[in-house]
Amino acid sequence: MDAPQNLPHHEGQRVKACPQCSNSYPDSYTACPVHGSPLDAEPSAPGGVAALTDAGGETTKLEMAGARGSKSLPIGLLVVLVAGAAISVWWFMLPRTHTIQGHSDWVAAVAFSSDGRTLASGSLGTIEVWDAASRRLSRTLEGQPGWILSVVFSPDGRTLASRSNEGSIRIWNLASGETLHTWQGERGDWPYQLAFSPDSRTLAWPSGKGEAVSDVVSGEVQRTLGPCAESAAFSPDGHTLALGGAESSINLWDLDSGQLLRTLKGRQGSVRSVSFSSDGRTLASWEGEDFDYLQRLQQSDSLMLGFYEAETRLWDVASGRQLHEARTDPLAKSVAFSPDSRTLASGRTDGAIKLSDVTSGNVLRTLEGDKGRILSVAFSPDGHTLATGSSDKTIKLWPIEHAR
Repeated sequence: MDAPQNLPHHEGQRVKACPQCSNSYPDSYTACPVHGSPLDAEPSAPGGVAALTDAGGETTKLEMAGARGSKSLPIGLLVVLVAGAAISVWWFMLPRTHTIQGHSDWVAAVAFSSDGRTLASGSLGTIEVWDAASRRLSRTLEGQPGWILSVVFSPDGRTLASRSNEGSIRIWNLASGETLHTWQGERGDWPYQLAFSPDSRTLAWPSGKGEAVSDVVSGEVQRTLGPCAESAAFSPDGHTLALGGAESSINLWDLDSGQLLRTLKGRQGSVRSVSFSSDGRTLASWEGEDFDYLQRLQQSDSLMLGFYEAETRLWDVASGRQLHEARTDPLAKSVAFSPDSRTLASGRTDGAIKLSDVTSGNVLRTLEGDKGRILSVAFSPDGHTLATGSSDKTIKLWPIEHAR
């Protein structure tokens, strides 16, 4: 259904209606041009507007004083208010989901730059770099063998790190598109997390012999820490590195001394994602059972491949004490924490994305509409947009500012 032709398409734009013919006109009209009937010169304003919309603009809850009816349309919401004999019609534009096309195969990795202006997506042997606002392709990075399963921007936005399922790790110069450094790391089909330090000078990556910490400028491996990790995150001050791995363990390393500070122990499975809070006092983790991620997806027609159990945990970094624990979606194939570490996005192989509260595990929203399997998810730095990569070869940008 299209919006009524005589309604202006501006958010919160008010129009007035004739009480005889019910035709609606812009707010500048004082009388109906057909009947000459006076229109309400000062219609009641919608007091206390509180709109909650889904990513596709398909459902909306709108609470306002005097509302007599509303109609949810594909691109917005039509609300009719009645105040005595006066009728006011309001048209609210809703946020839309945008689809980006350009890859010739599955999109297995997505990431935003720290300023949110640039988006990177990885597929079979290629990385596409996009302008996030216009959704136009800026650059294609080629030459890395295998499936690109992880991409991450440096905080200064100058370089991009990527990892393939064949274990290749690369640092790319985004201005020139050239490869700065290449390392051979741990082979595997799970999207191992790569992590830049806050000053963009150091990269943590899985080397096969442990977690390598390398200088981004020289390419020199400065140290190797403990066993190979599947997830990694630097603290905001850059002094601590959290490494999540097998047997539900997270090791916290002091990067100044190279000493292990403490080990955080969960219950089962591997820790697939870790994220520090903005003040560095809390660490969020997500863990699930092991499985051969990419191979099973390629060989199975089932949409129900998943973990037997999956959980999120919140930890006090200083003491190592577990603060909260919650069960999450066992059908998740890719996960990402929001910038404030309060929300977990879980991409599923049935095409749905669950947004869950990290503390309680309660599902806040379910995003639907993707025709493929969700292979990768990433929040924008402001937390208002979620990018997803799919087996249908597309990227979707979902507006989620009203998730809570």
